[in-house]
Amino acid sequence: MEFQWTYDKETTQQVKYFLKEQGVSKGLLAKVKFQGGKIQVNGTVQNAIYPLQTGDVVKMTIPDEAEHETLLTDDEPIEIDVSYTHLRAHDL
Repeated sequence: MEFQWTYDKETTQQVKYFLKEQGVSKGLLAKVKFQGGKIQVNGTVQNAIYPLQTGDVVKMTIPDEAEHETLLTDDEPIEIDVSYTHLRAHDL
């Protein structure tokens, strides 16, 4: 998944602070940095402390979710037996 923003402030700012202002959490930024994502500024991969200039285009690519070892995936449908009890207000 990719997100893109254009930096429009007159002063420089590090990428990580700009992304925080855009709602990117520290946890998500860490995931991007250490689990296969990337941050690009004007098409070039940069780190989180890169200083942004007015007009820079910031693109953040979030890595795909890895399968969790405790979750089993199966294409077979499962059968669920569900019973409902309907109570009316006057039954209470």
